[in-house]
Amino acid sequence: MYNAVLFVVMGLLIGAAPSPSDDPAQKLQQWLRAGILALAGLTILISLYALSATIYRTAVGGITMNRLTVVGWNVLNIGVLALVVYRQVRVRRPAWLEGLQSAFSAGTIGYIVWTLFLVLAIPLLF
Repeated sequence: MYNAVLFVVMGLLIGAAPSPSDDPAQKLQQWLRAGILALAGLTILISLYALSATIYRTAVGGITMNRLTVVGWNVLNIGVLALVVYRQVRVRRPAWLEGLQSAFSAGTIGYIVWTLFLVLAIPLLF
């Protein structure tokens, strides 16, 4: 269930980002950017807590197909969220939307690679 909520948060972040043709007002962009940064930052903190619990259960009970899948998705989501925060902090205001979109583009590649790994390698490993 937690991973489903993570995907909902990622969808919310993607959906909240305006397209370049929308060009919202400058004041609205400041609030939107701050909200995206706050949501991404808080989600990273919660995700790290959930990941630590899963890693602990894995250390105690051993690796299973489900645990490997959950750890992978959590690490990937934390990475994408950290990239969103990093690119927002590093980029100047006029280009904040491009930084956000490039982080999501990199995340999409990560999601595709992890999905292919799960589909192709998990049956061989377990």
